[in-house]
Amino acid sequence: MPLTISYVIVGLIAVTANAHYVWKDDHDSTNHHSMFPRMNFPTFPGIPQFNFPSLPAFPMMPSMEFPQPHKGFNGVSVSASSFQGVDKDGKHYRKGGTSILTSEDGVEKEITLENGTPNVVV
Repeated sequence: MPLTISYVIVGLIAVTANAHYVWKDDHDSTNHHSMFPRMNFPTFPGIPQFNFPSLPAFPMMPSMEFPQPHKGFNGVSVSASSFQGVDKDGKHYRKGGTSILTSEDGVEKEITLENGTPNVVV
């Protein structure tokens, strides 16, 4: 341990003694750059101009025409639902029905059937 302390003390003395020489200004001139020799670099060549060829015209896509819906469109849509539950009196019940939507030449007709309606011909 005493040897370590002596190394630290000697090191601090050496550092503080050398710090004086590092910060000492050798020349008191205002132009500190005059101490260094001037370096003459060769001039760089100019950047050459590149002439790129023009690109050919990009082919354009032809306009697209979408088909219009027919005036005489015919179709049928059928929807059915069914559910059951318990009412306030505790009785079970079933409900539901069917909806039929038809379109003939733009004329729409809707038929709604309650649950249990027999034999419907459209």
